[in-house]
Amino acid sequence: MNPMVDRDQLPLLLGIGAIVVTLSAGTCSTNARIGDLNDSMNNRFDDVNRRIDDVNRRIDDVQTDVRELRGLLFESLKSDPPAN
Repeated sequence: MNPMVDRDQLPLLLGIGAIVVTLSAGTCSTNARIGDLNDSMNNRFDDVNRRIDDVNRRIDDVQTDVRELRGLLFESLKSDPPAN
C-alpha cells in the first residue's frame, strides 16, 4: 500500500495550505474594507444628490416667483392709462 502523501512532502503541503488560508483571509478582509468604502462613497453621493435636488427645488421656486411677479407687472402696466 502506497500512502497518498510521502512524509517528505508533508511540510511542503502544510506550508502551501497555510499560504492558501492566509491569502483567503486577507482577501476576505480586503473585500470587506472595499465594501465599507463603497458604502461610504454611496452615502456621500446620495447626500450630494439630495443637496443638488434641494438646490434645484429652490431654483424652481424662484423661477415660479419671477413668473408671478412678471405677470403682476404686465397686469399692472396693462391697467395703467396711457400717458399723454
